[in-house]
Amino acid sequence: MTKPNESPVSVADLKRRANPENPRTIASARLSALKDSIVEFGDLGGFVLNVRSGLLCGGHQRGEAMPEEATIEIERRYDPPTEPAGTVAEGSVILRGERFKYREVDWPKKKERLAMLAANQHGGEWTDGLKTLVEGLDERDRLLAGFMQDDIASLLAPSPPPGPPNPTLRERFGVPPFSVLDARQGYWQERKRAWLALGIQSEVGRGNNLIGRSPQELFCHFTGTPYGKARKIVAEAMKAQGEAFDLAALIKAHGGRGADLKGLGALAVNKEAAEPGLNYYRRTNKEAARSAPAGLGGMFKPIAKLPSGPDSEAAIGPGGVKATSEIVTDPSALTPVETVEVPGGTVFLKRDDLFSFAGAWGAKARALIKLLAGQKGCTTAGNSRSPMVSRVARAAQALGVIARCHCAKSKHMTDQVADAKAHGAIVIEHKVAYLTALIAKAKKDAAAHGFKFIPLGVECREYIEVNAAQFANLPPAAKRYVITVGSGMALASLLAAFKLWPELRRPVVGVVVGGAQSIGKRGRVVALLDQWASGWRDECKLEVVDSEFDQPEKQFHQFGTALDPHYEAKAALYVRAGDCFVIVACRSTPFAVGGKEANDRS
Repeated sequence: MTKPNESPVSVADLKRRANPENPRTIASARLSALKDSIVEFGDLGGFVLNVRSGLLCGGHQRGEAMPEEATIEIERRYDPPTEPAGTVAEGSVILRGERFKYREVDWPKKKERLAMLAANQHGGEWTDGLKTLVEGLDERDRLLAGFMQDDIASLLAPSPPPGPPNPTLRERFGVPPFSVLDARQGYWQERKRAWLALGIQSEVGRGNNLIGRSPQELFCHFTGTPYGKARKIVAEAMKAQGEAFDLAALIKAHGGRGADLKGLGALAVNKEAAEPGLNYYRRTNKEAARSAPAGLGGMFKPIAKLPSGPDSEAAIGPGGVKATSEIVTDPSALTPVETVEVPGGTVFLKRDDLFSFAGAWGAKARALIKLLAGQKGCTTAGNSRSPMVSRVARAAQALGVIARCHCAKSKHMTDQVADAKAHGAIVIEHKVAYLTALIAKAKKDAAAHGFKFIPLGVECREYIEVNAAQFANLPPAAKRYVITVGSGMALASLLAAFKLWPELRRPVVGVVVGGAQSIGKRGRVVALLDQWASGWRDECKLEVVDSEFDQPEKQFHQFGTALDPHYEAKAALYVRAGDCFVIVACRSTPFAVGGKEANDRS
């Protein structure tokens, strides 16, 4: 054992010299994690450069604070790299004779990200001793120690008296808005007031009423009656019986399953105001119904399964076909999940193509509402066969916004360009071959007119903000998710949803329809996913279809619905039993492939 004035010769000596005034402590679980981190990453306390990516993993703030004249001196190299820390070189950053630790490593991207997190997380917790240490600091010493004035004021402020814990948005209202900013939006505030006025307490739960509060929803579930017809039957019974309305008797009179009605007669139903609970997916048995995520029912507008066929009350849906589920027009409501029986099991269909705004279908239409609100005008660019120009034109016309759409000049006007013009868009055609040139022209046009530029594929933060929450009702029974990858924004939104609801995480298959070039080293899809969905390589596998985007899939009528022949119809070929197929959107115009009309259900 060394004496106090002697240099330590081992870590054991250092541990014996722990300063009792240190205001930082660490719990045993965190200490164990820190030990594992030191073994895996080595010392992250200095500058750490990953030579594989050419980027810093540690020392960002030190680098910002240090004068640029400081130099780097490599003192030792390792070939092969050390295991498992992956060090390839060690040295120092030298500033005025002082040496600061510098290390080079060779890490894959995933390890680089983990190291950055570890460098910022393994710090332990402050103890009560911190207050004692900072109380006597003058301003210079305070700043040297890294404490701003606000930090000091917070530390020295008296502790408030303990009160009841504040519930989170998720605890109070089931599904939180995607961000705190969304919580201030008018539609969220209006919905919040409506819930509270109804006395809805999502934290209390619904007891045995797992399928919702609405009598129409209960009638639909227990009798198997189509929702449109169930709504009519229940409304007539409620009008005729008044306060004597007996839901259990009505269900029995229409062949309801007696074993499932136990306790239903005593169920309190708000006949005037209660909204129906959310149909997570078509319930094929009681176990499926029970497996829906808790706490989300009673929040959204009714979305229920409707049958197809000549007697159906369904409305006209995407591509001109009759929709098998109710069309959703509220951008804050969840679109339904249906089930289809296939050889070997069940396929779940997340029907985001059933969201409609001004006849534009799907996730991009929902994002356009937010992007165009309050705008004088907008510009965009797109492939003349892509529904991008059509969607923007429809949404802009509905919101009273001028739309200027840029696309490549073609020999014959496509249905998408014709639809954009029919909905008031000014279409500017250019003799260019590349989308990048069109995008540049659309951006320049937006700047010249003071208009909002709508990125190709609606590639922006707002898209993810409004669409990630749509995945709250993904079926727990799904084994994989299959999703079309055009721009990649829908996939990025799905991966963002995993951060909101980690329990939904499953393997993801992204089916790329833009050709192999879009996922090459400089491909647009890869660049977009790197920007909006960091870590996507660990979450999903990309498959590339073997046809060009402009070549439609002839077998577009699959899973009982018409799929967009340029997008989802191609991805459907990768779906197997047990998967949840995310149908992101569908083009607004009726389409025909190989002589078969979209509205031909044969």
